[in-house]
Amino acid sequence: MIIMKIKGGLGNQLFQYALGRRLTHFNGAELKLDISYYDEFKLRGYALHDLNIKENIATADDLKALGITDLKELGSTVHRALERARPFGKRRRIDERSFGFDPKVLQASKDAYLDGHWQSERYFAEIADIIRAEFTPRQKLDPTNDKMASDITRMSSISLHIRRGDYVTNPANREVYAACSIDYYRRCITEMAKRVPDPHFFVFSDEIEWAKENLNIKQAVTYVDHNSQKEAYKDLYLMSRCRHHIIANSTFSWWGAWLADNKDKIVFAPSRWFNAPKPGEQDLIPESWHRI
Repeated sequence: MIIMKIKGGLGNQLFQYALGRRLTHFNGAELKLDISYYDEFKLRGYALHDLNIKENIATADDLKALGITDLKELGSTVHRALERARPFGKRRRIDERSFGFDPKVLQASKDAYLDGHWQSERYFAEIADIIRAEFTPRQKLDPTNDKMASDITRMSSISLHIRRGDYVTNPANREVYAACSIDYYRRCITEMAKRVPDPHFFVFSDEIEWAKENLNIKQAVTYVDHNSQKEAYKDLYLMSRCRHHIIANSTFSWWGAWLADNKDKIVFAPSRWFNAPKPGEQDLIPESWHRI
């Protein structure tokens, strides 16, 4: 039994599930999701239930079976130290030790609990087709989103994502991330317009009014503002239907671009993801994408 700790927003949850799915696909174990993080963290919610994933929620008994206890207890700290002393393939608990891709993680045993962010396609590239199939809406789209998805597929569509929100208002997040500048978006728009005939931009943002006031896009543009925060998976699906992508330093739009199964897609990503560079950050952006 592989138990993956699920935490953070939808983009982070997708990375965590994708690694767990890859591990169980090749070792034949059962994948279970520990969503207890959301018992206390209320700013985000567990959101994978809206997708076509193999959903199996871990119970308290499942966690005990792997020796996972309350992380606040001293026993848990001792447990972690003992686990790190064991050979990697025999560990019952695997904690992410650094930001970059760690190939040892793929050696996890059939009985392991994993806690981390795992933000690299190298953790699941071997089952890309499975991940793309499962990261689609579980339910049929409503008429508004269904029509927009159809329109997107008929056009030279370009998704453009602006994340501001907690990057601007939360002091702790501001220390780690900087919202992409308007200059970044304007350069991406200009470059994309050079490469894509008759482009139509579809703008997604947690501050859509800011986007309308500041982007000043001269080409055809649609501001996607009809889905609520709880319907983020619908925005993600619409992004994935676009032919090309301009992403923010956000795992949400990272997935919108990655899920697009267009072999000729052009993806622009910010050259700076964090305020201070992190070792292994290069593993986050696929080689075929362009950093600006």
